[in-house]
Amino acid sequence: MEASTLAAKAQDQLSAAIKQAQGVAIAAVSQVSETLGTVLPEVPRTPLSERLPDPVEIVTTSFEFAEQMLETQKAYALELLRAMAPLTGKLVPAANHKPVRRTVKAKA
Repeated sequence: MEASTLAAKAQDQLSAAIKQAQGVAIAAVSQVSETLGTVLPEVPRTPLSERLPDPVEIVTTSFEFAEQMLETQKAYALELLRAMAPLTGKLVPAANHKPVRRTVKAKA
């Protein structure tokens, strides 16, 4: 089995394990949140609380920025590899410049 195939399988297994752990964490937080939500009183609104940003918006914009930075770094790394192609072709015969595998963006 090729190293790229082994790496892809390991990545898939790691991704599945992380998703499973996240599902367990979300279920636990949801249960605690629902329980506490029935016990805790409403907090009065204040001028400060009205100015607090929406948590969903913060996470969304932060990850959009992180995605942009990751794409920028990927493009940079690939350009560096193209610039080094005259050397890598001689030093690493298997450097055929094909991606290991195609990635699929997760659904939001």
